[in-house]
Amino acid sequence: MDYSVPHGIGPFVAPCFIAAAVFGESFFTGLRVNLCRRWLVEKYEPRGPVSMLVMGLYRKYGQAIAKRVEKGGLLKKVFTGIFKRVLAKAKAEYGPAV
Repeated sequence: MDYSVPHGIGPFVAPCFIAAAVFGESFFTGLRVNLCRRWLVEKYEPRGPVSMLVMGLYRKYGQAIAKRVEKGGLLKKVFTGIFKRVLAKAKAEYGPAV
């Protein structure tokens, strides 16, 4: 399945497999997933080299990590905390989508 998102400079792999696993939503249509994705791509990633590296790693390894997060346990708890913070920042920036 193609997980690229078209934009003006060619397709790129859309992040947020982990957010989909944390929130139990669709990678494509989940409201919280898409709100997190928007904030990560528009606001977090452009901050500088560290955030660009984090997002690159997220795009590369996020789908594999999400499969483990879906199983629950400590990994899910850690990423749930992270993505709740991301969602709060996204809601503050764009307004609540959910």
